Amino acid sequence: RVFCDESSDKGTPYVANTLEPCVLPADPVNAVEDMVINLDSVDCTTFVEYMAAAMLAGVKAPDRNDSLLRQKVQALRYRNGQRGNYASRKHYFSEWISDNVAQGLMTDVTESCAGAVHVTKKINFMSTHPQSYTQLSASSELVEQIRKVEERLSASDMCYVPCDRIADNFQNLKAGDIIAFVTSIHGLDIQHVGMVWWPDTKTGSPRLLHASSAKGR
Repeated sequence: RVFCDESSDKGTPYVANTLEPCVLPADPVNAVEDMVINLDSVDCTTFVEYMAAAMLAGVKAPDRNDSLLRQKVQALRYRNGQRGNYASRKHYFSEWISDNVAQGLMTDVTESCAGAVHVTKKINFMSTHPQSYTQLSASSELVEQIRKVEERLSASDMCYVPCDRIADNFQNLKAGDIIAFVTSIHGLDIQHVGMVWWPDTKTGSPRLLHASSAKGR
């Protein structure tokens, strides 16, 4: 209810890059990122982060000043839950998943899904497009730190469910499950994320609750 009101077809505005500072730090390599919690505008990843953090914190109405909520957002957003510079943030969602599983914050059930397959992919989108990221365009050292993360991700396989097998898994989905969409874009692992929303499991199919760039909310 904080983010959407289905009956009136309204929702929190979609805004990209809400985690990026308006002014770059003088020393981006050694600067610790501010702890940003913006509940007034979200993109697909921050929406999932805030919702997941609220569930982990056991709160029904997220409050940006709630210390437990802030703790959970930090754990979800930063590698090993340790907030550092720009490269300490989990920019690739496949790492977001694996790191949060390693922290015991969630369980990845993809491998147990019907039709699940494994694939390896060269991950290098950020380091090969530094001009698209303000922080990377300002620091070659940050680019190198990101490249090392990409090399580690490229050495691991990724499990996903092909499109023609997704419906076979509907009965195992639960409201609140996180859904990630793999992509064929070169160098990228996951392009969009959301959560399962299933108002009535007796009728109809599960739906996707997400921050949509196309609809702007």
